Amino acid sequence: MLKAVILLTKDVIKPLMPPEQAEGRITAIDARSDVYSLGATLYEMLTGQTPFKGSTSFNMLYQIMTHEPIPPRAIKNKVPKELECICLKALEKKKEHRYQSAAELSDDLKLFLQGEPVHARPVTLWRRSLKFFRRHRAVLITAFIFLSPQLSLVYFISELLMEPCPKKSQHQ
Repeated sequence: MLKAVILLTKDVIKPLMPPEQAEGRITAIDARSDVYSLGATLYEMLTGQTPFKGSTSFNMLYQIMTHEPIPPRAIKNKVPKELECICLKALEKKKEHRYQSAAELSDDLKLFLQGEPVHARPVTLWRRSLKFFRRHRAVLITAFIFLSPQLSLVYFISELLMEPCPKKSQHQ
């Protein structure tokens, strides 16, 4: 089982470790953590870069814990969509959403190579939105708190300024 995968190259740390390890939750490391590291390796093979870039090892670890990787096709548009889905599934932040074993990852890669439909699916808009809100929770809450009174005031003033339409008289 993976305990720590850190490659030192040119004085830069290139972590391939999963978020649970980056957070220091060593007891949470299991086979799905290995799947994440395999996904990070696949990502680098597909794109020529690691899933996360940081100027310091702390920054890199922070990104592993909080950011989503740029989809491989956004970096290299020739990456097949199915292979991108496989890679991103292996790199899911939550272990429950990753392949549950290296064998499952291997099976999907074999299906891809055979031209068969793979089990990995693109992340839905709903899940992408949830990830965005989780990542930017503080900013969104601050914006909501700041904008709510202003929007309420605008609504209240518009209601005061609106004059009721005169009713047509019944007399002709």
